[in-house]
Amino acid sequence: FNGQLIYLVLVLLLVLWMQLAKEFNRILVARTQMERGNYLIFCNDVLWKLAVIGIYVVQGQLSVSLILGVWLVGVFGSAALGLYFLPFLFKVQGSWFDGSVLRRALRFSLPLLLATVGNVVIDSSDRYLVQYYFTAGALGIYAYAYNLMMMVYAYATSFVGEILTPYIVYFNNLQDHVQQERFLGLLLKYSLMLTLPLLVWIAFQGDHIIGLMASINYAQSGIVLKCLMPIPFLMLIYDYFNKHLYLASR
Repeated sequence: FNGQLIYLVLVLLLVLWMQLAKEFNRILVARTQMERGNYLIFCNDVLWKLAVIGIYVVQGQLSVSLILGVWLVGVFGSAALGLYFLPFLFKVQGSWFDGSVLRRALRFSLPLLLATVGNVVIDSSDRYLVQYYFTAGALGIYAYAYNLMMMVYAYATSFVGEILTPYIVYFNNLQDHVQQERFLGLLLKYSLMLTLPLLVWIAFQGDHIIGLMASINYAQSGIVLKCLMPIPFLMLIYDYFNKHLYLASR
């Protein structure tokens, strides 16, 4: 019980500091401090992962507590970096809190709450169906393979999407559609350049990857993993057209 309580506290701290870092990044980007925002999101999403990979290369093994600890340090550092950046912005820009903006944001966003909840249910519907028609073991095998594919997608979006998206919005605000389309194309190009080699690696070494990261109980995930390989590619294409339509006010 004590061990589970420690993990619960660590996860709650992670959620708290991750959210703070994301909000700080939004403020920086909204105030055209995109370089600082990119540094912040890099520390929040990428730097700690590189540290975990480095530890694995040196030690040859990892534990859940070690990964959570490194993650917590990385996210805490990102939030601290955000706090370091923000006083300068507030000093330059004036008051940082505007109640009228908050009220307008709430009026706009609260009606969307039901749609957001519906999206969460839809996004999880495949797992509900697997558990309903099969067994809890089958759900675990499917969820493991699905989460690996989502890690591939998150890898591309962390490295590329978080860096280029603010520039796309920036040029859109300037009505510079040439640069906007250029950066949209770069976003898709570099995301695919990061994703496709990983998918090829998974196609040939999927069973070996599962053996490195999980127990023998998940050996059957290799077949499911290959079936789910189109997911990251399709989600990147979806993100591209979604951003394109959004910027076109459609």
